[in-house]
Amino acid sequence: MRTCAECGGPSEKKYCSKLCANRFWKKSLGFKKKKCKVCGKPCSNIYCSYKCRDVEREKNYTAICQFCGKEFIFHKIHYQLRGQMKYCSPSCAVSSHRIDNSFFTHHQDIPLIYRTLGFLFACGYIYLLTDFEIEIRSTKKRLEDFNKTLGSTYQIFSAKGRGSNKDKYKLLIRSKEIVNYLTYIGFGESLEAHMFPLILPEYRLDFVKGYIDSEMCKIYNKKENDKEYKYYVIKTKSYPLARGIAEITGGELLTKHLEFWCIVKDTDGRFNI
Repeated sequence: MRTCAECGGPSEKKYCSKLCANRFWKKSLGFKKKKCKVCGKPCSNIYCSYKCRDVEREKNYTAICQFCGKEFIFHKIHYQLRGQMKYCSPSCAVSSHRIDNSFFTHHQDIPLIYRTLGFLFACGYIYLLTDFEIEIRSTKKRLEDFNKTLGSTYQIFSAKGRGSNKDKYKLLIRSKEIVNYLTYIGFGESLEAHMFPLILPEYRLDFVKGYIDSEMCKIYNKKENDKEYKYYVIKTKSYPLARGIAEITGGELLTKHLEFWCIVKDTDGRFNI
């Protein structure tokens, strides 16, 4: 009867079990000399971690920055296929676009400022507070009008979802001055986080008009007593915002499908825009 080369017990083969075979292998010079293919640390496999394995397997792609002209490397080709990877850094991306950073604080047309604020509170939110980015989702025509109003050159992207036949678009702008101002008056990092903004009483109706001219409002015509009235169904995911709009318009506040609806009957045409 043979003895196990590791534990010395009786065995028909060189090792009595797989456990003894592994123990003997880990004591050998061949095992002690094994290193990770990427970082060079001692390990029993080709790679010491999933991170090193992913680094070895990832592919490098090159592109030319459209602002500074430098060549840079990226690793995921689907970013470029979506129209991204045009700039080597966030600073180059910011420098390549223009926007009126003082629009909300120094523009002369004050009603236009508050109408634009209403549209922002309806369709936009802070995408990244650390990078001062705001994302706005709406129709292409409304986003083009927003760009024109603020003198913006930011690109409008398609945001069509899977299984949807509707054309949806989004706009991502970056401005430290605008984000600081919006957060001060109650603009949040999601549609649910919006508060009713700090607005002078004489311009609150302009804010509501801007909100009405967005995707978050539906207009219906209804006849009552041989007269035709317009009904505005204003939707929002923020209760403080819905309550403020209801107080200004005198509308009825309802809760529907995790949203707050303010139903307004326009009898004197004051909401026509």
